[in-house]
Amino acid sequence: MRSVAVMRKGLSNFLRGCNPDFRRSLRRLRPDRLEITVLLLLTGAIAYQLFVDPVVGMADNRDFARLMDPAGIDYQSVAEYRETVFRFLETKFAFVAPSPHRYLTSERPILGVAKVLSRLISKDGKFDVQVLGFCNLVLYIGAIFIFLRAFRARGTFTRLFVAGAVLLACVDVKWVAYFNSFYCESASLIFLFSTVGLALLCVDNERQGPAAWFLWLGYVGSAFLFWMAKSQNTAFAPCLALGAWYFFPNSRRCLLRVIGAAAIPVCIVWAFAANAYGVTKSTNAEVVLAEEILPNSPQPIDDRRELGAEQGGSSLYRIARFYAHHPIRWWQMSQRQMKEAFGFIPHGNFTRESGLGPNAQSQAFDSWSEFKKAHYPKNLTLLVCLFIAYSILAGMKARWLDDGRVARMRTLLGPVLALGCVLEFIVTVTFEANGTAKHLFIFNVAVDLCLLMAVLSLADAAIRPWRRRSQAASGLEDVHDVPVRSQA
Repeated sequence: MRSVAVMRKGLSNFLRGCNPDFRRSLRRLRPDRLEITVLLLLTGAIAYQLFVDPVVGMADNRDFARLMDPAGIDYQSVAEYRETVFRFLETKFAFVAPSPHRYLTSERPILGVAKVLSRLISKDGKFDVQVLGFCNLVLYIGAIFIFLRAFRARGTFTRLFVAGAVLLACVDVKWVAYFNSFYCESASLIFLFSTVGLALLCVDNERQGPAAWFLWLGYVGSAFLFWMAKSQNTAFAPCLALGAWYFFPNSRRCLLRVIGAAAIPVCIVWAFAANAYGVTKSTNAEVVLAEEILPNSPQPIDDRRELGAEQGGSSLYRIARFYAHHPIRWWQMSQRQMKEAFGFIPHGNFTRESGLGPNAQSQAFDSWSEFKKAHYPKNLTLLVCLFIAYSILAGMKARWLDDGRVARMRTLLGPVLALGCVLEFIVTVTFEANGTAKHLFIFNVAVDLCLLMAVLSLADAAIRPWRRRSQAASGLEDVHDVPVRSQA
């Protein structure tokens, strides 16, 4: 209790010593009633799925080792591993000596915290994956709060629409089932929402005052954690760097602005040069060759020769060069993978003890994912046309309808995110072959955010002329009222 009192006193002294504008900005970070209501409903729905029997999670597809091995966590037996892989969720794991291999992901520090908590509360000396689920849930709720907070100044209708969209999509079992697992999709989901929310807050802040530095540093940190979550997320690097450049506070410190914008792409280059993804690079190249290129090849022998399969094996560079020489083959391959882009992986969601069969899928809170699977476009040409049309319309709105820099930047954030979706799709379908629905998970979620921003922009464009006429009429009435009152 004494330590808590000391911390509270220190925080109070810190706030009193801060700039008054900065103190007001910190106070505005507190959730209001609408945000609290949404967050409580969201927490209850997700906690029900993750912690109430039969608990929901995601079965291992043999990728768990990327996180488990360096963390010092393993299955309790080989038989248990063989019985659960692909089919059942396993919740209890043994603590073992960590292995030396590296895999760069921002899910690792989250797992590190979960490991400490599990050691403190475990009664049987085992690691419980639900503790990791709890850590992911706490961060997820924080990220959703940041996202909701970014719409607080947008008007009641917009806020209610965003709140409804969040409650519909963000509780979906096809998203949150990853929390009770050792997949890195959890970190991708968490830091995508926090990055988009902080980007919106940076725009609304107009780059002024101490709060602008606070938000910009938060955006850069969240952007780093997002691209580090999975190697596919490096495709968003141009968009993240663009944000770091344009959201920089009004300041003459140009060097810091350049460093902030260049840091993300430079670190990505370092990660690949330092072989931070060495665990997966060679495997991905072999899988793409064996399961995508050769089965769909009219001349397999020539393709093997071109890809260097006889001279030490294929590589990601050779695959990229191969598709650059055969763009029609790449387009045909992308069309095939596009059919699975808005689906979900058919791995088991439940434990063996639940009494449900192997590969049983949870249908709780899955209305949004089922809607997308049935109605989202499965034709790549159509999706490309929709992205292009959205970008053109958003550019026209920013040019002719939006008043001021803030409104224009807010409109153009959607097309920038759409560009990230396109780059993510290109990178993923080029270098990943099997498990397309899982590999395109963050693309799937980012498309949902693009759709939300497109709907909000369309609604704003529809009511903007009416709002201007209303403001003009109000102003005209005021002009006529002044002389009448003066004469009286």
